[in-house]
Amino acid sequence: MPRTEGVELIQRLHDGRLTQAEPEEVLKIRTLITQEIEEILEAGARVRPLYVGDQKIGWVRGVHLSERKVLKRYVFNRVEFTQHLLKLGTSLSPEFIKTLTAVELRSLLRVITEMTNSDLRLYPYITPFVTTNVSEQLWFSRGMDLTAFQRRQIILPDDSTLPLWAAPDHARLWATLASYRERAKTRLEHSMNALLIVRPWAGKGVDGLASDLRSTAKALLPDRLEPWSEVIKAPRPINLDDGWAHGEDDSREGIIRELDGMMNNDRHERVMKAFEDSLVAKAEAQQQEIDAKINQRGGPGFMEETKFEFGTASEIRKRVAEIRKNRKGVSVAESQRSQTTKLRRYQ
Repeated sequence: MPRTEGVELIQRLHDGRLTQAEPEEVLKIRTLITQEIEEILEAGARVRPLYVGDQKIGWVRGVHLSERKVLKRYVFNRVEFTQHLLKLGTSLSPEFIKTLTAVELRSLLRVITEMTNSDLRLYPYITPFVTTNVSEQLWFSRGMDLTAFQRRQIILPDDSTLPLWAAPDHARLWATLASYRERAKTRLEHSMNALLIVRPWAGKGVDGLASDLRSTAKALLPDRLEPWSEVIKAPRPINLDDGWAHGEDDSREGIIRELDGMMNNDRHERVMKAFEDSLVAKAEAQQQEIDAKINQRGGPGFMEETKFEFGTASEIRKRVAEIRKNRKGVSVAESQRSQTTKLRRYQ
């Protein structure tokens, strides 16, 4: 399963890279997420109109992972799998799908994938959603029926339909948590009744148990912000005036802040200057070491530039004739004597 933003959100929560969000922000996000989860539970998917430019050509939705699992059991060819995926994710007719080009098919599949990932991002919020009034109304009105999506269809405003092959994982997790919550309320009610019965005989000995039961009853109240505050977090605030460079802020204020820091020689500029000085010092030390090794071998030697003279064809022939005329011949004895001298020199 690929990593989604929901999985990364959970990872960041465990890493402590996020802080507590403000109650107003939590309330705003709770309202938006509650609407999205209610739609995916009640309708089975979040369906949106599909546009090409300004013209609507149909409807599109994300294909759940549970549906992809069912599809993989029966379809093994990649082309057929793509065709069935388009039939599930869009309201387009099979004849219209066959007329699409490769670029159009890829763009349409990208839209379906993005909508599927958008649905998966709601998964971490199912746990706090169970504590809302909306969830309790859905549970007591529809209950386990919301998890049965085999061969179910979504009827759209233009009387077109979208098939659903399997229930989304959101619905299954929601039904499990909602049933646990209902059982917890039932056990709490029985415990409170038993406490009222034994209290005349036990007296103050059951005060601790009564306090625990009241705390549990308070935790089971709907529409509390505490469950959402545990999931909805805000990034740690970054102090942009700490003297370090923050290149991600490309606004006018951010650019002016960076320019002021450069002119005032802030921490970032001092660190970069020290880094530059260290590189220069390292290069100078290496050059001194090289110079010392050259001096040990007798100095840097000599450099002689090779001069090239260019002439015409007649001048070149004349020069070759002069060189051949002035060249002295070397006898065989002189050649052998020269080679013997070289060998003795290196013995």
